[in-house]
Amino acid sequence: MLSVLEGYKLNNFNSVLPDWIFSLSNLIRLDLYDSNFIGPFPNGSWILNSLTHLAAGHNYLSNSTIPSYLYGFPSLEYLDLSNNNLQGVLSSAIGNLTSISSLHLSNNSLKGELPMSTRNLCNLQTLDISYNQLNGSFPESLASLSNLTRLDIASNQLEGVVTEAHFVNLTRLSAFSASGNSLILRVSPDWIPPFHLRLLLMGSWNLGPQFPTRLKSQKDIQTVKLASTGISGIVPSWFWNLSVSFSYVNLCNNQLYGELPVQLPTSAFSVIYLCSNKFNGTIPRNSLHSWQLDLSNNSLSGDISEALCHPKVENDLFSPLTILNLGDNLLSGNIPDCWANWPSLLGINMGNNNLTGKIPSSMGSLQRLQLLYLRNNSLSGEIPSFLINCTALENLDLSLNEFVGGIPKFFGVGLSNLKILNLRSNKLNGQIPLELCRLTGLQVLDAAINNLSGTIPICFNNFSAMVTKNHSRRHSFIAFGDFFGIPSEKAYVVMKGREDMYAEIVSLVTSLDLSSNKLSGEIPKQLTSLQGLISLNLSGNHLRGNIPNEIGNMGSIISLDISRNLLSGKIPQSMANLNFLSNFNVSFNNLSGEIPLSTQLQSFNASSFIGNQLCGLPLPNKCRADHNTSVEDTEDEEGDKDEEEYWFRLGVAVGFSVGFLGVISPLVFYRFYRRAYYWFFQEYLWYKILDCYIKFKRVVRI
Repeated sequence: MLSVLEGYKLNNFNSVLPDWIFSLSNLIRLDLYDSNFIGPFPNGSWILNSLTHLAAGHNYLSNSTIPSYLYGFPSLEYLDLSNNNLQGVLSSAIGNLTSISSLHLSNNSLKGELPMSTRNLCNLQTLDISYNQLNGSFPESLASLSNLTRLDIASNQLEGVVTEAHFVNLTRLSAFSASGNSLILRVSPDWIPPFHLRLLLMGSWNLGPQFPTRLKSQKDIQTVKLASTGISGIVPSWFWNLSVSFSYVNLCNNQLYGELPVQLPTSAFSVIYLCSNKFNGTIPRNSLHSWQLDLSNNSLSGDISEALCHPKVENDLFSPLTILNLGDNLLSGNIPDCWANWPSLLGINMGNNNLTGKIPSSMGSLQRLQLLYLRNNSLSGEIPSFLINCTALENLDLSLNEFVGGIPKFFGVGLSNLKILNLRSNKLNGQIPLELCRLTGLQVLDAAINNLSGTIPICFNNFSAMVTKNHSRRHSFIAFGDFFGIPSEKAYVVMKGREDMYAEIVSLVTSLDLSSNKLSGEIPKQLTSLQGLISLNLSGNHLRGNIPNEIGNMGSIISLDISRNLLSGKIPQSMANLNFLSNFNVSFNNLSGEIPLSTQLQSFNASSFIGNQLCGLPLPNKCRADHNTSVEDTEDEEGDKDEEEYWFRLGVAVGFSVGFLGVISPLVFYRFYRRAYYWFFQEYLWYKILDCYIKFKRVVRI
């Protein structure tokens, strides 16, 4: 009779779980781990009395709940249903699994509270319910599990107060992982835990404000995470002496201060994260012996040559350092020229310091380097050509420095993996090299605030990552501040006039910023094929011509700034199609005509359109086309007045002409009429006037 069935050794099924598997009544071990089974568990009411081991983790059993018959296997000792996106709540029937010693339900979508019946699992040694959506308070039922050695409840929605009573019976506990919950630890100051841990992960708990002295009893501790726990003060010396070498310590995002010890307890595979505190002094000399080192966002100062180029380091045959994060400190001096000592480096961050000088040539030996942040220092000189040897580079940030010369052509020739290129705010000049167009994976290009000239290359439509609207791109950016090197993508991007740091969602960000340069020519219509572009900024240049009519094809655009140029013509009607536009500026150009009507364009402030000859909302000046009726009425009234004035003047002219011809003409052309006129005036009319005058004088005298 079949007693052992190991599916992962048979095939990758890509099918639903067959019913017949659960009808094998003599089955003792069923291993379906990572076998690509899909769909829900089969329906039924099977009872496998002999089954002791069931591993079905890492399949695709989504939209499925844990079937009730699984809770009825009385001999089950090992159950793994992790990484399946299982739904629903944990049934109280889980208390029937009294033989179980290892239960793995992590990375699902289980909700609700952990049933009180779990207190019946008296043989349980390992419980992993991390990365679900379990809520409520810290389960009191766990206090009854005296055989528990490993407990992982990380990344759920647990909240409330945890006291000594929750741990009183957990004397065998050696690994406790509970980060990512909103729990508060309230124990007496002199409490001594009943267990001796090797692993303690309590990130995001409320442990402060004092540094937890109860850790002093944990002599075997090797892995500690107390990040974001509200602790403050000086790290006591006994903490650094707890272990000869920590494998992992994370005290980030607290209020710790003081100087770090001269020698840290590190080993070749140590992960040391002390970021975002207030540590001062210099970098410990042996700290670079670790695997990952993050001392960023502190107040560390001085020259880093002593730590980076220490003689003992130069004699090491094996230098495992892969991550070095010294950003956001007060470090000064030149960047040391001994990077050949660290050939395993994948990521370097020394941004936001006071470093000066040039990029040292030994950095060209870092052929595995994927990420290099040197932003916001006072580095100078030309961007060195030896960086072409760093062929694995994906993210290069040299912004906010004093680099001169042109943008190197080798970026497009030798660094084909570049996805983020930030050269913002330097003193670069010359034309944008056409070789950049070979960087098909480029999703962020920022060369703003330089002295670049010439035209915008029409071949920018080769940036495939900006063309596609499918932003589900996956990256291998190196972690800074994450646990054991899990990728944590990161980039500084200026969008909507504000610089933000994008972390995990950087794969969704696409941006092209060439603002504040001396670029001329027209906006290439080829740019409008970048339909996946989210932010485009060409402001503050000398661009001429019309806005491309096809700009409405850029359907993903959120921020568009082409202000302070010499653009002319009308705003294309196609801009009305930009439904996601939330930041827009075309001010101070030579644009004219009516602003196209759309839900988005009329929602912007008038300042986005000033400095042009535009009309229509949101500007106060209205276009003629906006008031056809009133304009036509005005024209009719003016026409009537003009017609009346015309006929009046015509009548005057005709009357004058008739009078002139009727009276003056006979006197000119006929002698008889002239004599008669003079006789009448002299002999009759004159005497009549004189007689009237004499009579008037007499009347006055009387």
